[in-house]
Amino acid sequence: MCPPATFDLEYGDMEQELLTAEMMAKRLHVRPETVREWGRRGVIPKVQFSRKVIRFDPAAVTKSRTHKENKKSE
Repeated sequence: MCPPATFDLEYGDMEQELLTAEMMAKRLHVRPETVREWGRRGVIPKVQFSRKVIRFDPAAVTKSRTHKENKKSE
C-alpha cells in the first residue's frame, strides 16, 4: 500500500492529507467500492486529479458525514 499523499490544496500553508479509496474505506469500515460509489454520487466529497486518480480528504469526509447525520436527526 502506498503512503497517503500530502498536497497544498487552497489552504495556505496547511498541508492536507488525501487518501485513496482503499485507505478511506478502512477508516470508515466499508468496502473501497462503497467509498468510490459515495464519491461518484456526491455522498462524500472527493478530489479528482484525473479520470482515474481520485483521493478523499478524511477531514472533509468526516465533516460531511457528521453534517448529514445531524440533518437526519432533526
